[in-house]
Amino acid sequence: MGTTLPSDASRDNCNSSGDDPKQALLDDLYNGLGTLNDLKGALGALAQYDIGGGLGTETKGAGIPDKLEVSSINTHKIAQYTVVATDRGKFITATGTWSLLLTAAATLGDGFKLRIRNTGTGTITIDPNSTEQINGESTYKLEKGAGVDLLCTGSEWYLTGDAGHAINQGKHSIWIPANAMTAQETSGAEPATIELPTNDVMVNTMDFDPTTAEYAQYFIRMPESWNAGTVTFKPVWSHPATTTNYGVVWDLMARGLGDGDALDVAWGSSVSVIDTGGTTNDLYQGDESSGVTIGGTPASGDYVQYRVARLAASGSDTLAVDARLHGVLLYLTIDEKDDS
Repeated sequence: MGTTLPSDASRDNCNSSGDDPKQALLDDLYNGLGTLNDLKGALGALAQYDIGGGLGTETKGAGIPDKLEVSSINTHKIAQYTVVATDRGKFITATGTWSLLLTAAATLGDGFKLRIRNTGTGTITIDPNSTEQINGESTYKLEKGAGVDLLCTGSEWYLTGDAGHAINQGKHSIWIPANAMTAQETSGAEPATIELPTNDVMVNTMDFDPTTAEYAQYFIRMPESWNAGTVTFKPVWSHPATTTNYGVVWDLMARGLGDGDALDVAWGSSVSVIDTGGTTNDLYQGDESSGVTIGGTPASGDYVQYRVARLAASGSDTLAVDARLHGVLLYLTIDEKDDS
């Protein structure tokens, strides 16, 4: 039979000195153990204490307990559940479709963590308390086979881990080059290809007039994982030689089309970005726009048509030559791990 650990001597020594309770177990390991059973017993008991952010809890200020209380490390949930302080360090498996609610981050505290894996075929929605966020989003959907580690900072939540090798949810970008755009027949921009003189660099652009508003369009079949919300954009552009005034106003609007929808419908509201050039044949990237609302009733998987323009009549558009659009960086938010 193995020796009961921690030993009475080590326990009494720690109680009298005020040392951390787990020190008694460490003392026994350091001083040598008589049998393999002793080692197994010490390691099993030691694992119940929080060592370096590990699993379990300890009773503080009460000395060494005569009996270590072992909490369940692995637990399985099948319906809505609220994470509480005693879940610290647990590995939760889950099946079904329901919400895992998180107690307020301030209550659970900085450093609280647990692991959860969806072992079923449904969707587990991880839902922080009130307005708190997780990876900058209000919720996170854990799909079939996905697993993550949840880490609390005391005010918000972060995800780490493999997430079932899924694409990360949140904000993503799509690059739309100028040569993927179509000039409008009415007031259309001019598709152009230029060769820069020194190194024979070829550049494809859509060229927009300095005095008349001109337009180009592009089309994206949005992913099933898109949240059907607003999008934002950054214009990427250049200009030819000019001496003064380099301001350009770029504008974007869009409309969503689902199965059976009419093609010829109104655009959504436009959003503009003002940017300033200055050097011939330098590349400029504008600031990210505010949210562009998609016209119609957009849904994930919709075919969305975008129209980009230069608002030449705007007082902020002062560039006296063509503005050459190289492309648009479009940002969208996804809230699913894939497009299944």
